[in-house]
Amino acid sequence: MGKTYFWHQFKEQLTDKKVAYVSLFGKETISSIRTDIFLQVISKKKKAWHATAKHIKDITIPYIGIGITLLDKQDFKDIIVCFDDFERLSSSMELKEVLGLIPN
Repeated sequence: MGKTYFWHQFKEQLTDKKVAYVSLFGKETISSIRTDIFLQVISKKKKAWHATAKHIKDITIPYIGIGITLLDKQDFKDIIVCFDDFERLSSSMELKEVLGLIPN
């Protein structure tokens, strides 16, 4: 059983939790990771979000971008996040930056 498959099966049991799945593949900044997490959590219709995300990935929305930039670690403390593709992390980011998103 693959790791990604396991995660998707596991998250189905977490119906009362806020969850997000983030592939680190192609991520260049912590801000882009936070954006992914934020949008997945606020999206009430996750299926609609995933279908739309592919098309709006490179669009910048100024007002939302500002709000997301202002979020800090505390805003993510009650969210279960699955980080995938650590081996594909951009060379412009360090692993400790990603792990820094995890609250103590």
